Amino acid sequence: MTDNTTKLPLWVELAFSSIQKREHAVWLIIGSIVCTIGLAIWWLGFEGDWTWTAWTVPVPIWYVLALRWMDKNSVWKALDSE
Repeated sequence: MTDNTTKLPLWVELAFSSIQKREHAVWLIIGSIVCTIGLAIWWLGFEGDWTWTAWTVPVPIWYVLALRWMDKNSVWKALDSE
């Protein structure tokens, strides 16, 4: 995913292993937030149980943290130059 000068932590590599552009990562985050909200509304409306929906909440948080790490370490610029 990156050159030899930028070593991604495993948790960041797993989050964006097939994403090469920041814009696509942002769309992934937006999509996961929309899905989480939609599942929460659907699940609470029909099932009345939080437990399954709670598993979807950490995923967008993980993506946002991975995006912040990539931004802080200028990885997107390195990917653009390849």
